[in-house]
Amino acid sequence: MKKILITALLFVGYSIQAQQQELIDNSWYLEKLVIDGEEFFPPDNEEVSPEQIDVRFTEFIVEASSGCNWLAGEGIFLDETNSFEISPEGWAVSLMECQLPENIDFEVHYFYEFWSIDFTEIPDPFHYEIQSEGDNLSLVVTNSLGSEAHYNNFVLSTIDIGSNVQNPFNIYPNPFHDKLTIENPELKITSVKITNTLGKVIIDQSVSGKRHEIDLAHLPDGVYFVSFVQNGKILKTEKVLKK
Repeated sequence: MKKILITALLFVGYSIQAQQQELIDNSWYLEKLVIDGEEFFPPDNEEVSPEQIDVRFTEFIVEASSGCNWLAGEGIFLDETNSFEISPEGWAVSLMECQLPENIDFEVHYFYEFWSIDFTEIPDPFHYEIQSEGDNLSLVVTNSLGSEAHYNNFVLSTIDIGSNVQNPFNIYPNPFHDKLTIENPELKITSVKITNTLGKVIIDQSVSGKRHEIDLAHLPDGVYFVSFVQNGKILKTEKVLKK
């Protein structure tokens, strides 16, 4: 019995160490915040873009960016659990100002509600969990109040490969509840692919006619990516939200 217990403890210790190394080795781009059960998604506009809203870890430093500002603090990793604390010195923060109201609002949620409480208190400890699907990794950081920050090691953004195509198709509504409608008036699209945030294809469906409806009621709420395909070539990918 003692040998089994020792083996189990060694395995747990190795798993924690491996997660900490993955945490440090990757850049993490924010997918969404969940605060008091409400979801907040990063803005994507002329002032900030998804690749700017992230968190980065070294062996000693935790640094998060809102796109307009950054905050940084000394990270103290706890060996026994997948968690860390910020040193008593607290956060250092840059003093730039967002110009757009949506960016200001999001920065308040990210900096003043998740990573700190009005910069007067740090909701330590922060627990983290990393999951993998192929080369794609997802990270969930949970503070002591139960608020969550969801990250990926790749950027969630709208990819526009066919930028020379002048709106030959459309998708709505966004956000959606159970169904998405694709308008294809010029018959440019031959199929659509829908992937989740880990890059897994969950729908691959042929499109015929000028209007096509996809039933997605079975999918859980969250962010998805719809790729418009013409004879195997992706013309455009759009981010949609199911809620």
